[in-house]
Amino acid sequence: RSENPVQLLQERVRNSQSKEFPPSKINEEVDEIKGMLNTVLEKINHQQLPDFVRASNNEKMKKLFLLLKKQGLEESLIEEILRKCVGSESENSIASLDKEWIHGKIKKVINNHIKLKNDDYSAKVLFFIGPTGVGKTTTIAKLAAQYTLEEGKSVGLISADTYRIAAVQQLKVYSDILNLPLEVIYNPSEIQDAVSRLNNKDTIMVDTAGRSHRDKKQMHELRALLEEIDEKEIYLVLSCTSKDNDIREIIKTYSFLTNYNIIFTKIDEATNLGTILNTAKNTQQPITYITTGQSVPDDIELLNHDKIVNLLMREVPQ
Repeated sequence: RSENPVQLLQERVRNSQSKEFPPSKINEEVDEIKGMLNTVLEKINHQQLPDFVRASNNEKMKKLFLLLKKQGLEESLIEEILRKCVGSESENSIASLDKEWIHGKIKKVINNHIKLKNDDYSAKVLFFIGPTGVGKTTTIAKLAAQYTLEEGKSVGLISADTYRIAAVQQLKVYSDILNLPLEVIYNPSEIQDAVSRLNNKDTIMVDTAGRSHRDKKQMHELRALLEEIDEKEIYLVLSCTSKDNDIREIIKTYSFLTNYNIIFTKIDEATNLGTILNTAKNTQQPITYITTGQSVPDDIELLNHDKIVNLLMREVPQ
């Protein structure tokens, strides 16, 4: 009989399919198969560990590595975090790796990579851009409601998303509920007049069409729209449910932008949240808001470093 766990497992499965076993024997076989699978997984996980983590022989350190890897964090960032732990002056802290201590070490790394921005806008006109289906219109409604209801500011809305009639209708519903003026434009040259008509407002939020980052024509149209307004702030809206590779490709497509802010949506639907820190490190652009559901005006909040750590450490080893 082979000593290879995988081959042994395959052999046991073949035997169970070709013979009839009493219930007690089947349960015994299932338990043994589970044990072999756990052994295989432990070996695979051990092979993934960086050399300095294996050398530390600290089980909690290993669990922290696997947790951060499961969250989708880039390995360079994981190593930076773990080296912060290994390099600590406190041997007792390294041995215990309590949650609060880990929180502090991750926060130090995050401080190096994530720029945060407060909610004080430096420009009147705010553009919300990004791929289709990330929740731009709902995000605008949440922010407009916060500014109107909670801060008493005046807001005007512009819809440049005439590709989808439903998008205009959706924004119209929000504008009616909040009693906000809404302008609809059909080509980039119309935005100057729309902004002029809303010039008495504190803030003007522009909802743009969802653009495929692979469609050069659509991206050219977006660029033309943005160039119509000199003083503006741009918010790139990304979904946390997107794959890290897709987000990198999207970011590359928007490389013609030199300054923009990032909003991450659908935090509540994401299975891993490492992409927030990965994107911050790779773009060096501020991350402003995260959204955590569909409720308007709730389910949106300014991001801070403690929040990022808490998201990454949802399954932190105790």
